[in-house]
Amino acid sequence: MLHHINKERLIFALFVILSNSLFSQKIDSLKKEYGLAKTLEEVVITGQINNTNIDSSVYKVKIIGQSILEKDVFQTVADVINFETNLNIEQDNILGSGVNIQGISGQNVKILIDDVPVIGRLNGNVDLSQILLHNVYQIEIIEGPLSVSYGTDALAGTINIITKKKYNKKVNVGLNNYYESVGRYNNSFGVAYNSGNHQYSLELARHFFDGWSPNDDFTLFPENTVADTNRYKLWNPKEKIFGKFQHVFNKDKFNLRNYYSDFYEKVTNRGSPRLPYYETAFDDYYYTYRKNIGTEISSTINQFNIRLILTNNNFRRIKNTYFKDLTNLNQVLVTQISANDTSSYNMIMSKLTITPIDKFASIDYQIGFHYNNQIAKGKRILNNEEVQNDYALYSNIEYKLGNLLIRPGFRFIYNDKYETPIIPSINTLYNFGAFKYRVSYAKGFRSPTLKELFFTFNDINHDIVGNEDLSPESSDNYQLNISFNKTLPLHQLNIDLNSFYNSIINKIDLIPSLENPNQYKYYNINELETIGLSSSIKVTNNTFIINVSYSRIGIRDFDYNSKYDFSNNLGASLLYSINDYTSFNTFYRFTGSEKRYILEDNNLNQFNTDSYNLLDCSFNMKFLNKKLTFNIGIKNIFDVEKINSISNQSEVHTSNSTIANISYGRSYFTGFNIKL
Repeated sequence: MLHHINKERLIFALFVILSNSLFSQKIDSLKKEYGLAKTLEEVVITGQINNTNIDSSVYKVKIIGQSILEKDVFQTVADVINFETNLNIEQDNILGSGVNIQGISGQNVKILIDDVPVIGRLNGNVDLSQILLHNVYQIEIIEGPLSVSYGTDALAGTINIITKKKYNKKVNVGLNNYYESVGRYNNSFGVAYNSGNHQYSLELARHFFDGWSPNDDFTLFPENTVADTNRYKLWNPKEKIFGKFQHVFNKDKFNLRNYYSDFYEKVTNRGSPRLPYYETAFDDYYYTYRKNIGTEISSTINQFNIRLILTNNNFRRIKNTYFKDLTNLNQVLVTQISANDTSSYNMIMSKLTITPIDKFASIDYQIGFHYNNQIAKGKRILNNEEVQNDYALYSNIEYKLGNLLIRPGFRFIYNDKYETPIIPSINTLYNFGAFKYRVSYAKGFRSPTLKELFFTFNDINHDIVGNEDLSPESSDNYQLNISFNKTLPLHQLNIDLNSFYNSIINKIDLIPSLENPNQYKYYNINELETIGLSSSIKVTNNTFIINVSYSRIGIRDFDYNSKYDFSNNLGASLLYSINDYTSFNTFYRFTGSEKRYILEDNNLNQFNTDSYNLLDCSFNMKFLNKKLTFNIGIKNIFDVEKINSISNQSEVHTSNSTIANISYGRSYFTGFNIKL
């Protein structure tokens, strides 16, 4: 078993030692210096009738705010999510990273940027490493269905990435540089200009990764390996370029935001030199293009707040295979259809919401209209082009009865390919002193995507086939949440307990084949259940933030197992300000063993994955009146690269194992950012 580590006690001991040693420096003077810890009110946007304080939200919302994001420990949204206990990042060395919420992944996790869905899923997931973090204001996570407000793809949960839209100074300039010892070089630049009622901002970034294999030696700068025996990389080289321009106009009660964003990624999959003379190889190049154009208008008309979102999002994926001569580096495009591919997805979305300014007695409400037009094109799409339209009318109503808040909601859907039911939900919030009780039920519905229905993807690494006979998914979700918030003389204490139950009918899933681990097949699971408990304790003051969380999630697939398969996750973080200019940060994640299923000879065999631990630590130092920040740290201190998945089904297969790649091992990073 690779990286067989059982270090939970060691981790807790490390936290205790670190915290005690650091706290001892200032504990006697804490009260004099800081008095009562003051925390900023966190405002929730996702799924709300009106933007509201997190404690007043009828939904239980997890917010990852500036206290985490500004530490520059993380470079992409995937890096941040990876340390959330109820969320699991699923890695694919070519297709990228996806996220799992409440034991459910893929298309059932709604990914939004400023309330706009991200399109262009691969293996069912949105690659979160393709979303730049430097222009993110906060990340909001809601577990469970939000199908009433956001429609399809929102059965498991919703992640809404809120970008920066306001800058206080007339001219704002930011420069970020990041280097990691595995061959990662990131640079970003941002500038914003305020002129009266107008604000203009520009974000540019380039992320470069040289690729990594276990036998790679440390080098400060990339080496030319395109022609030697080390050319193959377990983690493929990637180059990403980000660009975004935004214009915001504010006057009186009228707000207008226009934006254009562009993303380019090149993934290089170099093949191993071929026998007998190691003079030739096959190389794959994967190109991803994302172009997003959008307009957001909000205004007050006749005592109503009107919000209109109009977007056109395009995703294009190109794959080319070349036969390369390693003696002279000449290459020839392979002509077979399986070697090359161009597929594109386009979505036109419009979303209108209407909310009254003045509440009627203790009643607040919102009505909305939502339209999606999706087009898939390419040689691997059936008939070379497929179209799907989705129309929806939805409403949310909030009743306030003393300390009780009740929010029922309904969504009426018309889909041009599938008959759709009425989608209901009901959420309640009861305030009892420092305690808050949230109880919710939500119906979820998801029609199969064009990719799941019609797309065929075959190459040296993947074999994914669509299925025209797929049925829509539906789900029932129940949640109970209890939170406790207390202001103490020196600290703010937050305790959160959450439980959930999901029942999903006709869940669409991909099952890998044991004979060919890169081959996948879409099919409907008759019934799937997930159940889970999670808890967290957060202690905050002006000097430190300590957060410890635990989750236990069980999955039961009635087609293949009669009892729940449980997995455990533990997380902890410490953000400590040694002084006004120096801070220490550490993030820990334990991922327990999980049961997975592998299709072999049309039978599902059960596998168990190894558990593993991740630990990152960093120091932040500020200079020049806090305009310059220098960062240094260590990632993956326990040096976890991959884990085994061991079969436990039969004697025939007890020796079988597969390898799941987790990370490129221990690495060291440094960087700096300038804010003017």
